[in-house]
Order: sequence, then structure tokens, then C-alpha cells
Amino acid sequence: MKVEKCKSKENMDTCVPMSTMKTRQYCRLLLNNKANEAWSSFFSCIRPVYQCPMKKGTYIGTNCTYNMDMFQLFPLGGYFWKFHVEVNHPKTNNLVMCFDMDFSTTTKY
Repeated sequence: MKVEKCKSKENMDTCVPMSTMKTRQYCRLLLNNKANEAWSSFFSCIRPVYQCPMKKGTYIGTNCTYNMDMFQLFPLGGYFWKFHVEVNHPKTNNLVMCFDMDFSTTTKY
């Protein structure tokens, strides 16, 4: 997972890398909903229910929620955030899943 912080959506040339996370245990990470990870509620609403190893196909999440508590760690206010996630098979290194997410934040005073 790569996280970038930008001054705004209109100023993409201002993006700077903020964080990178790598793991070879994607099945354990994604399927361990008991751990209350930030993504647990999001992945638990995806249908069909995925199993490891993941099977090729289309997975759909409708009205999924995302635990935003992890974002308390970031200086959120007034930035545009970009997340890029790639999941590769631990043995073959073939791409299993990828997605991009971005959002803007504001500060309340």
C-alpha cells in the first residue's frame, strides 16, 4: 500500500509519498476481520465472499463502510490523499488484486 499526500486534487504535482506498507501475508491480513483492522468492515461486505487463495473474478461491494480511525494518525486537514494498493500472490508474485482510493479532507475550526 502506498499513501501520498497532495496539497489539492488540482495540484497533483505537489504529491509527496507518506507511507508504504508491504506484507507477504495478504490472506492473513485481509481475512482476519477479528483484528478490527481499518479495512475489515470494507472487505467483509464484498460479494462473493472471498477466500484464500483468491479466485479470479469480479468482486462487488455495495454500501461498504470503512473504519476511519486509522486516519487520526495522519495530519488530515486540507489535503488530497491518494492510496494505491496491490496484492500479489506470495509464491508466484502474480497480481491478485489492486485498487486505488482518493479523498479530500478539510479542517473544522
